[in-house]
Amino acid sequence: MRGFTGFFGSVLMAALILTSSVVRGDEVRSAESAASKSASSQVSDEMAELRQQFLTIYAKVLYTHPISCVDDCTIPIKLTWTTVGNKAYCIASAPEEITFEHDNFKKKQKITWQLDHTPDLDGRKIEFDENHGIFFVPDGKNQIDNPNRKSQDKFEVTNVHSKVTKVIYLPLVLWWTAGPDPQPELCAAGDPIINNK
Repeated sequence: MRGFTGFFGSVLMAALILTSSVVRGDEVRSAESAASKSASSQVSDEMAELRQQFLTIYAKVLYTHPISCVDDCTIPIKLTWTTVGNKAYCIASAPEEITFEHDNFKKKQKITWQLDHTPDLDGRKIEFDENHGIFFVPDGKNQIDNPNRKSQDKFEVTNVHSKVTKVIYLPLVLWWTAGPDPQPELCAAGDPIINNK
C-alpha cells in the first residue's frame, strides 16, 4: 500500500490546522489546498503504478511472442483456463504481432489461425465463432479478404498485402458450458496486430 501513508498524513495535518485557533482563515485555506494537492498526487501515483502492473500482466497472459512470416502463415492460439472463485475462465493467447516483410509486398498470403486444444478444453467444447472467428478492426485499407472458418479449430483469411499498414484483430473463441443446455462463453483475448511492411 505504498503511497497511502503520505495520503493519510496530509489529511491529518489539514485537520489539525483547521482546528487550531491560532491559524488565520487564509492560512487554513492555504493548508487545505496544499493537503488536497498532496493527496491527489499520491493517489494518482498509486493508480499509475497499478495500471502499469495490470498492463504488464495483461500482456503476459493474452499475448505470445511476435512472429514474422515469409509466405503463407499458420498462427497458433494457445488456450488455457483458470478458476476464480467458482467461475472458470478461458484465455486465448495469440502472438502480439504478425509481421509480413516488405520483400513480399503486393504478394497475397494465406493466414490460418489454429487453436491448440480441440475439440474440448477441460471437457468443454471450444471453437472459433462460426461467423466471426477472427474479428478485424476496419482500417479503411481493405487488406483482409475471404474470411472463412475452415473447421472448429481453424480460421483462415487472405492477407492482400497491397499496402503498408497495421491491422488490429480480435480472436473470437467460444467455450461452451457443460450440461444439458450448453451456452457459449467468450474466451478472454488481446488485440494483436498484423503488420504489413
